[in-house]
Amino acid sequence: MAGFLLLGGLSLVWEVIALGRWSSGQLPSIIEVAGRLLNSDARNLLAGELLATARLSLLGFTVGGLAGIALGLIHGLYPAVRQATGMFVEGLRPLPSVALIPLGLLFLGMDESLNVAITAFACCWPAFVGTRDAVRGVSPILLETAHGLGLKPGRIARHVILPAIVPEILTGLRIGLGIALAVEVSLEMVVSTRGIGALAMTAAFSGRTADLYAAIALVGLLGFTFNKGFVLLQRMAVRRYGLPVGGRA
Repeated sequence: MAGFLLLGGLSLVWEVIALGRWSSGQLPSIIEVAGRLLNSDARNLLAGELLATARLSLLGFTVGGLAGIALGLIHGLYPAVRQATGMFVEGLRPLPSVALIPLGLLFLGMDESLNVAITAFACCWPAFVGTRDAVRGVSPILLETAHGLGLKPGRIARHVILPAIVPEILTGLRIGLGIALAVEVSLEMVVSTRGIGALAMTAAFSGRTADLYAAIALVGLLGFTFNKGFVLLQRMAVRRYGLPVGGRA
Protein backbone atom coordinates (compact mmCIF):
# COMPACT_ATOMS: atom_id res chain seq x y z
CA MET A 1 0.00 0.00 0.00
CA ALA A 2 2.86 2.37 0.82
CA GLY A 3 4.35 1.76 -2.60
CA PHE A 4 1.09 2.60 -4.36
CA LEU A 5 0.68 5.74 -2.24
CA LEU A 6 4.19 6.87 -3.16
CA LEU A 7 3.51 6.21 -6.84
CA GLY A 8 0.26 8.16 -6.64
CA GLY A 9 1.99 11.07 -4.90
CA LEU A 10 4.76 11.22 -7.48
CA SER A 11 2.19 11.08 -10.28
CA LEU A 12 0.33 14.01 -8.72
CA VAL A 13 3.54 16.05 -8.47
CA TRP A 14 4.33 15.18 -12.10
CA GLU A 15 0.90 16.35 -13.24
CA VAL A 16 1.15 19.62 -11.32
CA ILE A 17 4.57 20.39 -12.82
CA ALA A 18 3.43 19.41 -16.33
CA LEU A 19 0.36 21.64 -16.18
CA GLY A 20 2.29 24.53 -14.66
CA ARG A 21 4.79 26.87 -16.22
CA TRP A 22 7.91 25.05 -14.98
CA SER A 23 8.09 22.21 -17.51
CA SER A 24 8.64 24.36 -20.68
CA GLY A 25 7.11 21.56 -22.73
CA GLN A 26 9.77 19.05 -21.71
CA LEU A 27 7.48 17.22 -19.29
CA PRO A 28 4.18 16.16 -20.86
CA SER A 29 1.07 15.53 -18.83
CA ILE A 30 0.93 12.07 -17.31
CA ILE A 31 -2.52 11.76 -18.84
CA GLU A 32 -0.97 12.39 -22.27
CA VAL A 33 1.66 9.72 -21.65
CA ALA A 34 -1.01 7.27 -20.50
CA GLY A 35 -3.01 8.13 -23.62
CA ARG A 36 -0.06 7.11 -25.80
CA LEU A 37 0.14 3.79 -23.97
CA LEU A 38 -3.58 3.22 -24.47
CA ASN A 39 -3.68 4.33 -28.10
CA SER A 40 -3.92 1.20 -30.25
CA ASP A 41 -1.38 2.24 -32.90
CA ALA A 42 1.16 3.55 -30.39
CA ARG A 43 0.58 0.55 -28.12
CA ASN A 44 1.27 -1.92 -30.91
CA LEU A 45 4.46 -0.08 -31.87
CA LEU A 46 5.69 0.14 -28.27
CA ALA A 47 4.80 -3.48 -27.58
CA GLY A 48 6.70 -4.70 -30.64
CA GLU A 49 9.81 -2.73 -29.74
CA LEU A 50 9.58 -3.79 -26.10
CA LEU A 51 9.37 -7.46 -27.08
CA ALA A 52 12.47 -7.04 -29.25
CA THR A 53 14.34 -5.53 -26.30
CA ALA A 54 13.15 -8.28 -23.94
CA ARG A 55 14.15 -11.04 -26.37
CA LEU A 56 17.67 -9.75 -26.92
CA SER A 57 18.15 -8.97 -23.22
CA LEU A 58 17.15 -12.49 -22.20
CA LEU A 59 19.25 -14.05 -24.95
CA GLY A 60 22.34 -12.09 -23.93
CA PHE A 61 21.64 -12.85 -20.27
CA THR A 62 21.36 -16.57 -20.97
CA VAL A 63 24.60 -16.72 -22.94
CA GLY A 64 26.48 -14.54 -20.45
CA GLY A 65 25.04 -16.27 -17.40
CA LEU A 66 25.98 -19.74 -18.60
CA ALA A 67 29.46 -18.55 -19.57
CA GLY A 68 29.92 -16.88 -16.19
CA ILE A 69 28.82 -19.97 -14.28
CA ALA A 70 31.10 -22.24 -16.32
CA LEU A 71 34.09 -19.94 -15.85
CA GLY A 72 33.33 -19.53 -12.16
CA LEU A 73 33.16 -23.30 -11.64
CA ILE A 74 36.51 -23.75 -13.39
CA HIS A 75 38.16 -21.01 -11.33
CA GLY A 76 36.62 -22.28 -8.13
CA LEU A 77 37.46 -25.95 -8.59
CA TYR A 78 40.90 -25.71 -10.21
CA PRO A 79 43.38 -23.39 -8.44
CA ALA A 80 46.00 -23.95 -11.16
CA VAL A 81 43.65 -22.57 -13.82
CA ARG A 82 42.70 -19.69 -11.54
CA GLN A 83 46.34 -18.74 -11.04
CA ALA A 84 47.19 -19.05 -14.74
CA THR A 85 44.25 -17.03 -16.06
CA GLY A 86 43.39 -14.85 -13.06
CA MET A 87 45.29 -11.77 -14.28
CA PHE A 88 43.67 -11.96 -17.72
CA VAL A 89 40.17 -12.42 -16.31
CA GLU A 90 40.54 -9.66 -13.73
CA GLY A 91 41.75 -7.38 -16.51
CA LEU A 92 38.66 -8.04 -18.59
CA ARG A 93 36.13 -7.86 -15.76
CA PRO A 94 36.21 -4.08 -15.14
CA LEU A 95 36.23 -3.29 -18.87
CA PRO A 96 33.10 -1.22 -19.72
CA SER A 97 30.91 -3.14 -22.14
CA VAL A 98 30.29 -0.03 -24.28
CA ALA A 99 34.03 0.11 -24.97
CA LEU A 100 33.58 -3.09 -27.00
CA ILE A 101 31.10 -1.52 -29.42
CA PRO A 102 33.73 -0.50 -32.03
CA LEU A 103 35.32 -3.95 -31.83
CA GLY A 104 31.93 -5.61 -32.09
CA LEU A 105 31.03 -3.52 -35.13
CA LEU A 106 34.28 -4.61 -36.75
CA PHE A 107 33.65 -8.33 -36.32
CA LEU A 108 29.85 -8.63 -36.07
CA GLY A 109 28.47 -5.58 -37.86
CA MET A 110 25.24 -3.84 -36.88
CA ASP A 111 23.39 -7.07 -36.31
CA GLU A 112 21.52 -8.58 -33.39
CA SER A 113 24.58 -10.71 -32.67
CA LEU A 114 26.39 -7.51 -31.66
CA ASN A 115 23.76 -6.77 -29.00
CA VAL A 116 23.79 -10.34 -27.73
CA ALA A 117 27.57 -10.55 -27.56
CA ILE A 118 28.11 -7.26 -25.69
CA THR A 119 25.16 -7.89 -23.37
CA ALA A 120 26.51 -11.36 -22.60
CA PHE A 121 29.95 -9.92 -21.86
CA ALA A 122 28.48 -7.39 -19.44
CA CYS A 123 26.25 -9.75 -17.47
CA CYS A 124 28.57 -12.78 -17.27
CA TRP A 125 30.82 -11.23 -14.62
CA PRO A 126 28.33 -11.15 -11.72
CA ALA A 127 27.56 -14.83 -12.40
CA PHE A 128 31.29 -15.58 -12.59
CA VAL A 129 32.14 -13.87 -9.30
CA GLY A 130 29.15 -15.39 -7.49
CA THR A 131 29.94 -18.90 -8.72
CA ARG A 132 33.68 -18.68 -8.10
CA ASP A 133 33.31 -17.36 -4.56
CA ALA A 134 30.54 -19.83 -3.78
CA VAL A 135 32.62 -22.82 -4.89
CA ARG A 136 35.65 -21.61 -2.96
CA GLY A 137 33.45 -21.04 0.09
CA VAL A 138 32.07 -24.57 0.32
CA SER A 139 32.81 -25.84 3.81
CA PRO A 140 35.72 -28.34 3.87
CA ILE A 141 33.91 -30.15 6.68
CA LEU A 142 31.04 -30.95 4.32
CA LEU A 143 33.42 -32.32 1.71
CA GLU A 144 35.39 -34.36 4.24
CA THR A 145 32.19 -35.79 5.68
CA ALA A 146 30.96 -36.73 2.21
CA HIS A 147 34.25 -38.43 1.39
CA GLY A 148 34.17 -40.18 4.73
CA LEU A 149 30.74 -41.56 3.96
CA GLY A 150 32.11 -42.99 0.72
CA LEU A 151 30.10 -40.83 -1.66
CA LYS A 152 31.25 -40.80 -5.25
CA PRO A 153 32.35 -37.50 -6.87
CA GLY A 154 29.12 -37.23 -8.85
CA ARG A 155 26.97 -37.55 -5.74
CA ILE A 156 29.19 -35.12 -3.85
CA ALA A 157 28.78 -32.56 -6.63
CA ARG A 158 25.02 -33.05 -6.72
CA HIS A 159 24.20 -33.34 -3.02
CA VAL A 160 26.96 -31.30 -1.35
CA ILE A 161 28.53 -28.73 -3.66
CA LEU A 162 25.48 -27.77 -5.72
CA PRO A 163 23.14 -27.02 -2.78
CA ALA A 164 25.91 -24.96 -1.17
CA ILE A 165 26.54 -22.74 -4.20
CA VAL A 166 23.03 -22.36 -5.65
CA PRO A 167 21.98 -19.28 -3.60
CA GLU A 168 25.07 -17.25 -4.48
CA ILE A 169 24.92 -18.26 -8.14
CA LEU A 170 21.31 -17.08 -8.27
CA THR A 171 22.25 -13.79 -6.62
CA GLY A 172 24.91 -13.21 -9.28
CA LEU A 173 22.46 -14.08 -12.03
CA ARG A 174 19.86 -11.70 -10.62
CA ILE A 175 22.36 -8.85 -10.73
CA GLY A 176 23.37 -9.88 -14.25
CA LEU A 177 19.76 -9.79 -15.44
CA GLY A 178 19.42 -6.12 -14.52
CA ILE A 179 22.74 -5.36 -16.21
CA ALA A 180 21.61 -7.21 -19.35
CA LEU A 181 18.53 -5.02 -19.71
CA ALA A 182 20.47 -1.80 -19.06
CA VAL A 183 23.19 -2.68 -21.58
CA GLU A 184 20.70 -3.79 -24.23
CA VAL A 185 18.71 -0.56 -24.00
CA SER A 186 21.96 1.45 -24.14
CA LEU A 187 23.08 -0.45 -27.23
CA GLU A 188 19.74 0.20 -28.91
CA MET A 189 20.19 3.92 -28.29
CA VAL A 190 23.63 3.90 -29.91
CA VAL A 191 23.82 1.32 -32.69
CA SER A 192 20.37 -0.26 -33.25
CA THR A 193 17.31 0.70 -35.21
CA ARG A 194 15.03 -1.70 -33.33
CA GLY A 195 14.08 -1.92 -29.69
CA ILE A 196 12.61 0.37 -27.08
CA GLY A 197 15.93 2.21 -26.66
CA ALA A 198 16.06 3.14 -30.34
CA LEU A 199 12.41 4.21 -30.18
CA ALA A 200 13.14 6.45 -27.18
CA MET A 201 16.03 8.14 -28.99
CA THR A 202 13.94 8.69 -32.10
CA ALA A 203 11.16 10.21 -30.00
CA ALA A 204 13.64 12.51 -28.22
CA PHE A 205 15.19 13.79 -31.45
CA SER A 206 11.79 14.36 -33.05
CA GLY A 207 10.34 16.16 -30.03
CA ARG A 208 7.68 13.51 -29.28
CA THR A 209 8.05 13.78 -25.52
CA ALA A 210 4.96 11.72 -24.71
CA ASP A 211 6.35 8.79 -26.69
CA LEU A 212 9.73 9.26 -24.98
CA TYR A 213 8.26 9.05 -21.49
CA ALA A 214 6.03 6.15 -22.50
CA ALA A 215 9.10 4.25 -23.70
CA ILE A 216 10.96 4.99 -20.46
CA ALA A 217 7.98 3.82 -18.42
CA LEU A 218 7.86 0.57 -20.37
CA VAL A 219 11.58 -0.04 -19.78
CA GLY A 220 10.98 0.39 -16.05
CA LEU A 221 8.01 -1.99 -16.22
CA LEU A 222 10.08 -4.55 -18.10
CA GLY A 223 12.87 -4.34 -15.52
CA PHE A 224 10.33 -4.75 -12.73
CA THR A 225 8.83 -7.80 -14.46
CA PHE A 226 12.26 -9.36 -15.01
CA ASN A 227 13.17 -8.89 -11.36
CA LYS A 228 9.89 -10.25 -10.00
CA GLY A 229 10.01 -13.26 -12.31
CA PHE A 230 13.58 -14.07 -11.35
CA VAL A 231 12.86 -13.67 -7.62
CA LEU A 232 10.05 -16.20 -8.01
CA LEU A 233 12.36 -18.66 -9.76
CA GLN A 234 15.06 -17.99 -7.18
CA ARG A 235 12.75 -18.83 -4.30
CA MET A 236 11.58 -22.00 -6.01
CA ALA A 237 15.17 -23.14 -6.62
CA VAL A 238 16.36 -22.30 -3.13
CA ARG A 239 13.34 -24.00 -1.58
CA ARG A 240 14.23 -27.07 -3.62
CA TYR A 241 17.57 -27.27 -1.79
CA GLY A 242 16.27 -26.17 1.60
CA LEU A 243 18.49 -23.08 1.87
CA PRO A 244 17.62 -19.47 2.65
CA VAL A 245 17.97 -16.95 -0.17
CA GLY A 246 21.55 -15.75 -0.31
CA GLY A 247 22.51 -18.20 2.42
CA ARG A 248 25.36 -20.65 2.58
CA ALA A 249 25.48 -24.22 3.69
